[in-house]
Order: sequence, then C-alpha cells, then structure tokens
Amino acid sequence: MAEFPALPLFTDAYLGDTTHLTTFEHGAYLLLLIVSWRTPGCRLPDDDVLLARYARTPLGKWRKLRPILSPFFKISEGHWHQPRLQDEFQLLQSRKTQQSEAGKASAKAKALKRQHRGSTPVASPLQRDGNETPTPTPTPTSVSKDTGAGAPSDDPLKTLFDAGIELLTGTGTPEKQARSQIGKWRKMIGEAETLAAIVAARDANLSQPKEWIEARVNKIMGGRAGDEDEERAISRATAERYRRMGLAGSGPKGER
Repeated sequence: MAEFPALPLFTDAYLGDTTHLTTFEHGAYLLLLIVSWRTPGCRLPDDDVLLARYARTPLGKWRKLRPILSPFFKISEGHWHQPRLQDEFQLLQSRKTQQSEAGKASAKAKALKRQHRGSTPVASPLQRDGNETPTPTPTPTSVSKDTGAGAPSDDPLKTLFDAGIELLTGTGTPEKQARSQIGKWRKMIGEAETLAAIVAARDANLSQPKEWIEARVNKIMGGRAGDEDEERAISRATAERYRRMGLAGSGPKGER
C-alpha cells in the first residue's frame, strides 16, 4: 500500500502543461505519475522495459512515447523524478513527522496531567515498637523541583526540563538561566502547559523561543485572570438581580 494513498492532482496546472498530449499520451503520463507516487522515494527507475510496463504499453510504442513524456520529468542518477510531485510528497512526509511529534508531546502532556491529579501524599508507616525505626524517605528539595535536577530519566519532569534546556541553550540562553526560567513557567501555568509551549516553540523553529514562550505564558495567565473576573462579575450581577427582586437573602453564598 502507498504511504500516501491519495495522489494530489492540480487540474489547472496539469491541463495547462499537457495541452499537446493525445488521449493515449495522457493515460500513459498519468499512469507514470501514479506509479511514481506509490514508489518509495517518489521516483521511477530509468529502465525502458519497466517504464513501458508502468505505462501499460508495448516496448516499441514506449520508445516513441519516451521523448514526449520525458520532458515532464527530471532524469538523474538512474531515476525519473517529477519535481512538482516530489515537492508534494516531501510536504506530506514533513506534515506526517510533525503530527507524530505533536502526538507524542500531547501524550506526554496528558501523562503529566494524570500524574498531577493522581498524586496523593502517602502516610509513613507507624512504628511497631519503640525499637523499630521507619525507613527514612528522601524529601525532594525546592531546587530539584524548580530546576528538574536529580529527576529520574523516565520522569515527566525531567522530560520537561530536558526539552526546555535543549531549546533555550540552543538559542543562546545559559543553562542555569534556562533551568530557572523553565521552573518559573512551571509554577505559573503547570507542567503540562509548559511542555506544550516548549514543544510548539521547538517545532516552529523560532529564533527567539524564550520570548515567544514568555508571551504564551502571560496570555494563559491573562486568560485565567479574565475567567476569574468574569465569574465575580456574574456573581455580583446575580446578587443585584435578587436585591432588586426583594430576595436579597436568596442570593448566592457570599453575596447575602
């Protein structure tokens, strides 16, 4: 099965370039395009026997067709390439890769949210007698939480900091400053939103990802503040409506 089953055909451009072809030549050209699209690398071997088979025509007729159809292709290194078709093929491959990476990032973000929702403090075991001492449990420090230092390799928090540090240091931010900045974003909007912003900036190949992420964080924070203001405004309006109706004691809790 072809990697991309649907062949893109831009009819205006196609008809504009092929007005000189006969019906038979149209059919042969389209067959070559289809086979090329279904072939790894989106190219055809420069082999007259195979090309004749792809075009569903006897070898003798193909030899007459070849000089008519070959100008539509670029022939190099033993293969026929249709430039426009290859551009579309590479574009779809790029989109497929981006979607795959976005899906992985989304899965990591969801895992972070689930981990955050499901994390509950575990009570330490009671001492059974005066001589038995519970095994000491390491207490994570604020430094490790805020900078990602010391996190296990499979820890989503380490994934967050590793991705962010790689992005920021790659555009000139010192590692220590990058860790501090990521920790700040994490405190403001949470791990999942921070990871999503880092992945989006990386995929967009931004020259100044730090400034872009900072703007996104501020926008998220502004949206949350706006939601809270809207809730307070609705509550005040409801209380005022009850007051005008003479039902001040029936308003929402906190507005009586």
